[in-house]
Amino acid sequence: MAKKPSYEELKQKLADLQSEILERRQVEADLENELRKFRALYDTALAMQSDRSLDEYLQHIADKCREILRCEISYIALHDEVRDDCYTPTFSGIKTEAFRKLRLPSGRGLGRPASKMRQGYIVDDYLTERSFDRKYDQIISDEGITSGMAVPIQMGTRDLGVLYVFNRTKTAFSQSDLDTLFLVANLAAVEISRKQAEDLLRESEKRFRFMVETTGDVIYHLRYDKMTYDYMGPGIGRLTGYSPEDINTIGFKSLVTRIDLLEQEDVSTKVILEDRFAGKTGEYRADYLITTKTGASKWLRDHSFPWYDDSGKNIGSVGILSDLTDYKQAEALVRQRTAELQRSNQALQDFAFIASHDMKEPLRKVISFANILRQKYKDSLEQTGNDYLNRMLDAAERMHSLLAGLLEYSRVTTNPEPFREVDVYAIIQEVLSDLEITIKKTGGEVKVGELPSIQADPTQIWQLFQNLIGNALKFHKEGETPVVDLFSTTTDPETLQIYVKDNGIGFDEQHLDRIFAPFKRLHGRSSQYEGTGIGLAICKKIVERHGGSITAESTPGHGATFIIKFPLKQPD
Repeated sequence: MAKKPSYEELKQKLADLQSEILERRQVEADLENELRKFRALYDTALAMQSDRSLDEYLQHIADKCREILRCEISYIALHDEVRDDCYTPTFSGIKTEAFRKLRLPSGRGLGRPASKMRQGYIVDDYLTERSFDRKYDQIISDEGITSGMAVPIQMGTRDLGVLYVFNRTKTAFSQSDLDTLFLVANLAAVEISRKQAEDLLRESEKRFRFMVETTGDVIYHLRYDKMTYDYMGPGIGRLTGYSPEDINTIGFKSLVTRIDLLEQEDVSTKVILEDRFAGKTGEYRADYLITTKTGASKWLRDHSFPWYDDSGKNIGSVGILSDLTDYKQAEALVRQRTAELQRSNQALQDFAFIASHDMKEPLRKVISFANILRQKYKDSLEQTGNDYLNRMLDAAERMHSLLAGLLEYSRVTTNPEPFREVDVYAIIQEVLSDLEITIKKTGGEVKVGELPSIQADPTQIWQLFQNLIGNALKFHKEGETPVVDLFSTTTDPETLQIYVKDNGIGFDEQHLDRIFAPFKRLHGRSSQYEGTGIGLAICKKIVERHGGSITAESTPGHGATFIIKFPLKQPD
């Protein structure tokens, strides 16, 4: 017969049973709590499939967090990438206005360890936590916050924000609670990313529709297999008078009467189609002359790119058609006016050449007979008569110089040589040889640095530097030896910059434009500096004929520097 348990043994067994029952009830309670959390999470996930706006969904999440974790406060702080701080668009349980409007800079408060370490964080007593910024303690204290949790809302490497829950009484949040908050944050991250992508797509579509509907340009998708348009903007009606459906029916090529490419005009439609089918066109630009539905002629510019399928096969093109009619008309007008201007300039240059050439002979006779008159009848003339004769000879000599300058000026364009490779340094050495007497007379010194070769007219390059160096020697300061320095720099791979610098009398830069005008002198005829005022005008004309430019820098009494820019190579 089994021994009956003692009272103490029965008492112990009863205690063990009660403890086991309590543990089972706790497990059941924990399971029920986890099941409740799961159901709430499931409801939250289902809410993602609804038509709620982002703000409405985030509000739903904040409310659910309070329900799931049985906390007093829940809110989502989204990251503002522009301001680099966090703001609170949705919240649940917040009482004070200051806390609602609080914008925490990135990396501050409870969100700092959550975002930085990319993991959740639990705080038992917020106001005694030493690792937090104490700047906002008063706002937090007024809200009554004590315990809380924070988890990052992240999608990939993007920080979207932080999800918070708080209690106003001290609460021992568990790891299970933190894990649950993480799951909610992940749901929030997915929905925030999805809604932001949708917003960007809507904005992109809105801009696209605005562009399509308001611009005069027409966007299209052309398929090569049927030569039909998958898409053609409604603006085609304004350009052609035909609807997109009409274009697919009659074929766009039936409207085209001429095709001009960038480097070739009046190209056959057949050639364009063959190139497109063969995938040879790549980025494609062409101008079409079309006949609209009303019978009017109009120019359209086509700018398109190849359209490939997933296998890399060229199946069509994506492009834009633009109305080019006004531009073409303006271009034609510019060509007409340019041709007229060229004819006018040529006529003027021909006149200047003929006039200066034909007038030189009678002028030489005037000078010749005046010299004979002075030699043979000088003593017969009174002082007044000799004075008149001398004035007449001076005027005739000046006229002769002016005509020679005018003839030289006109020859820059009427009698040029073709461009060829020219050694600028060698040309300048020839100029210095021709100016040898002037250099010795003035005691001048001319320094020449390294100068590369350019494509140019050698005679005109000689003429250019003969004028510039000659002027630098002529306009020197009295009692001071003239020094002329020539050197060059290459400002870019295609441009040469040459400097002609002197220590002469200089000039006021307010007269800069005047010194390059024909027959304009800064010094009167009675000054010690002779000349007609045509030299620098010839220089300017030569440089411009070579596609370059010339200018000068100067201060009165401190010399002048002439700066000439030349292209190293001339266009073909």
